[in-house]
Parts: sequence; C-alpha cells; structure tokens
Amino acid sequence: MGDFESTRLSEEYSDEFDLAMTKEMEKEMISMCDYGQMVARKNLEKGVIEGVFESLKNLIKNSEMTTDEAMAAIGISEKDKAMYSAKLSK
Repeated sequence: MGDFESTRLSEEYSDEFDLAMTKEMEKEMISMCDYGQMVARKNLEKGVIEGVFESLKNLIKNSEMTTDEAMAAIGISEKDKAMYSAKLSK
C-alpha cells in the first residue's frame, strides 16, 4: 500500500470514527490491508486455477484430445502441467 493511500485511509477512519490515529494504529491498519490484499490475490489465483482446470476437463471430455494436447491447446505452461495432471488423476 502506498504512502498516499495509507494516509488517505488514516484520515478517513480518523474522521469517520472521531479517533486520533496513532502511528501504531496506522501501522496495524496498513498491515491488515496488506494481509487482505494478499488473501484476495491468493483467492484470485485459486479461482483462475480452478477455471483453467474445468476448461481442461471439459476439453478432454468433449473432444478426442489427449491430456497433453488439451493442455497445449489451452496454453498451460510446462511448470503448471504437473499440477493439472495431478488434479486430473484424483
């Protein structure tokens, strides 16, 4: 989170709740926001992986492509192929 954004948030919360924002409170608020952004990013990544996985399963099921051909058609990277292969074998 940038300095401008954290300062703006500090001012908003100070005004909204009529609290004096201490440096410690501001530090904790920034930490919580950073944590929230990390969780959101991880959930987005998980959603993308699940979406690609569903597309891969459907392509294999509804075509005559092999797993490797379907992965190539979708554009799955070499480093991700093992992960998707493991998910398919479950």
